[in-house]
Amino acid sequence: MLGLFRWLYVGDASLFLGAVALSAALGLWLRVRVRELEAALSLMESEIAGIRQIALSVTSEGFDSPLLGALSERLARAHAALGKLERLQLRLRARRNLLFAPVAALLFWGTHHTWAIDRWRRRYQREAREWIRAAGEFDALLALAQYAIERPGHVFPEFDALPGFEARGLGHPLIPEVRLQRNDVRLGRGEADVLIVTGSNMSGKSTLLRSIGANFVLARMGAPVTATTLRLGPLALGASIAVHDSLQDGVSRFLAELLALKAVLDTGSAEEPLLFLLDEVLQGTNSDDRRAAAAALLRELGRRSAVGVMTTHDLSLTELAHELPGRVRNMHFTERVADGAMEFDYQLRDGVLTRGNALDLMRMLNLPAPEGEVAEFTSLPARGPGREH
Repeated sequence: MLGLFRWLYVGDASLFLGAVALSAALGLWLRVRVRELEAALSLMESEIAGIRQIALSVTSEGFDSPLLGALSERLARAHAALGKLERLQLRLRARRNLLFAPVAALLFWGTHHTWAIDRWRRRYQREAREWIRAAGEFDALLALAQYAIERPGHVFPEFDALPGFEARGLGHPLIPEVRLQRNDVRLGRGEADVLIVTGSNMSGKSTLLRSIGANFVLARMGAPVTATTLRLGPLALGASIAVHDSLQDGVSRFLAELLALKAVLDTGSAEEPLLFLLDEVLQGTNSDDRRAAAAALLRELGRRSAVGVMTTHDLSLTELAHELPGRVRNMHFTERVADGAMEFDYQLRDGVLTRGNALDLMRMLNLPAPEGEVAEFTSLPARGPGREH
């Protein structure tokens, strides 16, 4: 600016031309930086607008809740500061306007606004991290509130200091109410710490594990749960469900399950004992090894004050209830045959399942199976949530 005045009033253009040359050199040197910054801001445009809108919503309301009040304080400066960043972004983009482009080139518009955005970043970068965390917390609270509004029949859990899991009328939160089958589950709190659940294919074993796990997570998040009542103590969730082998990693089905079990065992602590959910435990080995390994696993879990559910098709594992009386309890799901079709009620019952349906399913699909007196099946129940596949 000084050089321009000197040129106009004194007639000496050297200072002005020197400044223009220097600015041009800086502009060429920084042009890659300008383009990268513009691209990065374009990618974050919707996120910046979203956080700004959340900040406006939070700070414009009066909250009685200490938690929401604290979030409002953390976002107090976000709306104005992010508005400034949006204006700088719009000005930076303006240099691409065909009418304004010649003027922007003369004023080295992109370079100056890149410096302005860098100054904004240096000033607000620490606060911005806090804004993002606070906006994320508020967004999560809104999602939980909406979830609770959409499920008026669900209940909020109760928490106490007694380790254990006690639920009445427990169901899976993703199954529609018209098809939902509920069960009572109690682990610890004067009952057995471990349930060994047997059952035929599609009878509901895996869905039970998922129901326990999903409702535990919802409860710890502060959301209502799909249950009549739910009481929780200090627990940490660990699960081994749907474990697969990996050709790429060179991991067999059994090794993959062992790695998953190790991760489960490493989850609990003295302050938060483990709540474990193990589906088709140690399926990748023979029955004798499975029984010995399961017994050792349950003894170790007992030393760690863990509670949980273990499903299996191997009836030899149910003998562990006799080896560990009071700690292990056998339960099962079953089915019945009506009019040539297999029907499931998905109700958890005491004891051990004595009859499976694997051979029946094989015969129904015209696969080779041992001869014998079996019912002739004409149809399968429709697959859907709440049914094991």
